[in-house]
Amino acid sequence: MGWKSPTIVISLALVLVGCSPSPFRGPDIPGGDRSVAQKKRITAVIKVADVESFRGVGGSSDNLAYIVHAGLAQELNGVLYPAHGESIPSVDNGLWKLLPANRMETTWKIRPDARWQDGVPVTAEDVVFTARVSQDPQVAALASDPGWPYVEKFTAIDSSTLTVTWKQIYILADGMVASPKQLLPRHLLEGPYEALEDKALFMDLPYWAGDYIGAGPFKLRELVRGSHMLLDAFDGYVLGRPKIDELEIRFIPDENTLVANFLAGAADMTIANPNLSPDSMAQLASSWPDGKARAYDNPAGTGVFGMLPQQLNPSLPALKDPRFRKALLHALDRETMNQTIMAGMSAVAHTYIFPALPDYDQLLSVAVRYEYDPRKTADLLEQLGYRRGSSGFWEDAAGQRVMFEHHGPTAGVMHRSMLAANDYWKTAGLDVQYVVPRSGLPRSATADYPGIRTASVAGDYAGLWRYFHSSFAPVPDNNYFGSNAARYMIPEWDALLERWYTTVPQRERTQALQNVTRYQTENAIWMGYMYNLEMGLYKNKVRNVTPATYANKSFNAHLWDVI
Repeated sequence: MGWKSPTIVISLALVLVGCSPSPFRGPDIPGGDRSVAQKKRITAVIKVADVESFRGVGGSSDNLAYIVHAGLAQELNGVLYPAHGESIPSVDNGLWKLLPANRMETTWKIRPDARWQDGVPVTAEDVVFTARVSQDPQVAALASDPGWPYVEKFTAIDSSTLTVTWKQIYILADGMVASPKQLLPRHLLEGPYEALEDKALFMDLPYWAGDYIGAGPFKLRELVRGSHMLLDAFDGYVLGRPKIDELEIRFIPDENTLVANFLAGAADMTIANPNLSPDSMAQLASSWPDGKARAYDNPAGTGVFGMLPQQLNPSLPALKDPRFRKALLHALDRETMNQTIMAGMSAVAHTYIFPALPDYDQLLSVAVRYEYDPRKTADLLEQLGYRRGSSGFWEDAAGQRVMFEHHGPTAGVMHRSMLAANDYWKTAGLDVQYVVPRSGLPRSATADYPGIRTASVAGDYAGLWRYFHSSFAPVPDNNYFGSNAARYMIPEWDALLERWYTTVPQRERTQALQNVTRYQTENAIWMGYMYNLEMGLYKNKVRNVTPATYANKSFNAHLWDVI
């Protein structure tokens, strides 16, 4: 997880679910400048070489997006809270209506004090304009949300009331519309958009760089490429004026330089995951009395590590049998793997859904667990007709070894996890061959890996659908595009996912999700290692930085403070 490239483009995209009253609004603070003596300042670091602009899409860049912008709602651990919207649509409050023919309608009310950073009111027309741009096929950077095929139309009833009509039920509808990505300033961008003959150039407008105007807690003052950005508190932020007057964010791609900045007292906190090595963490633990490193969950993007067994045409047909997959899980001491690979800070991924997310406890209560038990591994392999050979390896009736390939990364915690798994399986008598995937292969060859692949997946509710439903399996009919890498295509399993994915009332939806989890774990469809962790470095003087478990760690930037 974390920064994979030395250059970043800031994303304004989040996938959010849930509803609840807002806990984020800070105390009312009068507008106007504070005196120089009273000004509060934080110097933050982000581990990138450069920030090009505020356009585009991409995982952890949401950490910066929420500093300068906010949508109709904010998110914490998979739950939505009102921001520029007065409340979150739900069936209970009447703002989420189910219509005939499996259609639906959601309604949002814009708060009367919602303002852009140039003082212009945030309106329903802004959201309608954004929807129009987002559905423009030439503006691909804004059209990435999987919910767009479900949208029929956006309508501004008046300047403060927005309705969205949906072609069919979509349970993530509230999060899609609430996203900061779904809120662009119409008064600044509609004219330039209309004037463009080539709409693909929309994301290259000066607005997205130094001219950026958002509706978040901090307003961009200066962006120096390859160096830093300076931001000032926005007095009119809808959730309350930030406690910090000035925020500097430095771009430091080198790990040693980043650590040196903290040890020298030149930095107060990190933005996003610094991806530090164990040696650097140990150095900070022993030599940095002014602050601390914190580890926290992150289900977004690479939130959970697991094994994806090929289901379409595996070289070992037993991979399609749940008994074989259960045997593989019982052979792994995943708790010891957590202690040795993740320093005991994570947890065994008995369920696909991340522990911090809503409904996790209800899901864990129905999940089948596969504890380390080599005897059960042997029993299950015997049920499949295998027998131990004289070499100590399991063999089939023809005397052939039970052999399969294990594909995966060449570095990092996932690499260490797969090597540990291979050792356990070999100890159990299974002949597993580690294979490093070759780059540059056609999609068909990548999709047709013959054994097991170790990979990271999101661990959130949207991912449960796109990683496991048959419609996302990469097959010839879709030119091998799809995120269901294991290619599970089981009608009974699809039906359970579809029932959950089309159930709006929360209680019934949770029950449907429990049925999904029960089936998923009973049949070892999800074969998890551990949940991923991210790190943050914070000086002792920094207060109220409470990282959420999604890629966004800046959801409450207006509450950050220093003493």
